[in-house]
Amino acid sequence: MLDALASGAPTDATQLPALATQTGLASEQLAREKSEAFTSYVQRAVGDEILTPEEEDHVQELVRILGIDLGAFLHQNPELGRHVM
Repeated sequence: MLDALASGAPTDATQLPALATQTGLASEQLAREKSEAFTSYVQRAVGDEILTPEEEDHVQELVRILGIDLGAFLHQNPELGRHVM
């Protein structure tokens, strides 16, 4: 499911809360997986140096769905952050 979110594919995000239970991942590992999925999508979205309105909308959706701290992400990834903000 995280791979689908990271790729931008339509995904039923309402299933995400049950992901930890379904996968058996520890919460720290799940947080890492979520962060990696988000980073992967942002890297792909800004790969052409242009963040389209659709890509920006998906970034905001992922922030909400995955519980990403966007401020922390931007601080840790300033090169990607310059495209997102």
